[in-house]
Amino acid sequence: MDSLQTPETVGSPGAFTVTLTWDGPGDVDLHTFEPTGTHVYYDHPVGHAGFLDVDNTVGYGPEHYYAACDSRTLQTGAYAIVIDNFDKTPGRQATVQVASSREGVIFTAKLPVGTASTPVVSVLVSQDQKGRFRFAAQ
Repeated sequence: MDSLQTPETVGSPGAFTVTLTWDGPGDVDLHTFEPTGTHVYYDHPVGHAGFLDVDNTVGYGPEHYYAACDSRTLQTGAYAIVIDNFDKTPGRQATVQVASSREGVIFTAKLPVGTASTPVVSVLVSQDQKGRFRFAAQ
């Protein structure tokens, strides 16, 4: 136990986060479509409500998106999460996890990475009567 080291944290915390990892070399990309239609990905890492702050291009991941905790920029609505096998490497398996600051882990899936873009989940952001943000996966 003395030889174990705590892994370095990768990615910023946020109102909610999306983390993508995969099982080998190659480039699998994380894409987030924010409620306003802004497409956040490797070539456009800054959105209206969030950021792609980790972009791994050599293998295994992670790739990481986080939505800002600022109520002036966090948008209610659906955030579509999509993965894309950029290198078209066959046989990859990906793991996608969504976590929120309030609810903890709200979604985890292990799925095959095809040669076309793969929709994974929508993260629904809403506000309750007291103005608190809520997060759900659909």
